Amino acid sequence: MNKQPKKIIIVEDDKLLLTIFRLYIKELGHTVVGAYTKAEDAIDCLKREKADVVLLDINLPDGLNGIEAAKIIFLEYNTPIIYMTSYTDENTFTNAINYGVYGYLVKPIDKFNLGITIDLVCWRHEFEQQKKISEHLLNRIHYPVITMTLNGRVLYANDAAKLIFSKKDILNSNFYEWIGFEQEAFILDVVEETIAKGFVSKNYTLSIDGKKKYLQANYSLLLDEIQEPFAITVFAEEISELIELSESFKKIGSVQAALLNGMSQMAFVFDKDQHLVLYNPKAQNFYQTNFQKALSDNQTIQDVLFFLPATEIQGLLNNIYSGVFHYTERIVEYQ
Repeated sequence: MNKQPKKIIIVEDDKLLLTIFRLYIKELGHTVVGAYTKAEDAIDCLKREKADVVLLDINLPDGLNGIEAAKIIFLEYNTPIIYMTSYTDENTFTNAINYGVYGYLVKPIDKFNLGITIDLVCWRHEFEQQKKISEHLLNRIHYPVITMTLNGRVLYANDAAKLIFSKKDILNSNFYEWIGFEQEAFILDVVEETIAKGFVSKNYTLSIDGKKKYLQANYSLLLDEIQEPFAITVFAEEISELIELSESFKKIGSVQAALLNGMSQMAFVFDKDQHLVLYNPKAQNFYQTNFQKALSDNQTIQDVLFFLPATEIQGLLNNIYSGVFHYTERIVEYQ
């Protein structure tokens, strides 16, 4: 909890209590930025200076009462309110529960309870503001983001996560069920590894609404203020297109191999780093029979075309890199 001094405005029509509350606030280590008997003066103060919390008497005889003022203070200045009142009847309490009310203190108010309430109210307001901002930003992200407990229960899922997993309601749902795991297996496979390493990446093949989807899930450990793990955030990404593209390349590779194998001449394919990646049986048989040398993956072009001078090989490569088709015919003598 943030224990930094807070800026506080007090609104109390009883001047003696106003003085007492000011003393309490100072003794608690906070700053009084305004102390007033009328709510309108507190609102004017907020126009000039930001406050962390407003202590507000509900029953103010002149001008706006506390309930009317609370609506303005919270909606226009986003400042949390702690009500102070001598009334404990249900009607007063019911009317008081409105915009921005984070605390409710019944007079007489002692310094200890006042201090605890201020700390809790400021922490809660800060937490809710950060949560709203985070959720707003996360819902603008096109990638699924999920927060879950260490037991796999979903605490939060952004709109992208609900869409990709086809989940309208995440209440009481479990992430391990979303990806087709039993809880025990999920804890062993994911949670314990994430706790040990801090970050883990997993790939899954899922069937959602009758469609096959490939998903990459990156698990990141969340730590509390004393560096103890309390939750895990999942940053997910659908990789179906990448998997399908990879499978297509495999098929293309198979076609290339078939074409090479059917050629009557020797054929070699080198990658951009000039390493051998494909060759046909004709080439392998020829090298083994005539050069007593076997071809293998990752051999350099110089190793394969060892019978050509290095300068000539480099000249061929320079032409290829510049986009020039080059045909070279050489007579090679061998025994």
